[in-house]
Amino acid sequence: MEDWQARVGVALADVPDLLVLNPRRREWDASWRQAIDEPKFRGQVEWELDGLDSADRIAFYFAPDTKAPISLLELGLYARAGRAIVCWPEGVLAQGQRGHRVRAPWRGPGRRSRRPRRAAA
Repeated sequence: MEDWQARVGVALADVPDLLVLNPRRREWDASWRQAIDEPKFRGQVEWELDGLDSADRIAFYFAPDTKAPISLLELGLYARAGRAIVCWPEGVLAQGQRGHRVRAPWRGPGRRSRRPRRAAA
């Protein structure tokens, strides 16, 4: 699986006054029970949500080999705040709908980042 978070971190390393919060960490243990009463798991989730709440921009990447239900949930929570940047490579289902419905800056295959026009009511 591609470590896109590390690539974004490297690409943004020279931007002044920028703090990149990456939820991927070496200490993660996949054997942790993913339940709210599991202290280490709960701590990770709370750290991620606190980071999302305080972020000026949030990058979302949808890989073609995953459905990413948690990322879709997070995108739903933060897209309307105007802070989401959405990216995906070729092969991701419903590319056009994601770009249109989230009304966020997006970058799909062969496209520059842009803010979609507001749909007529």
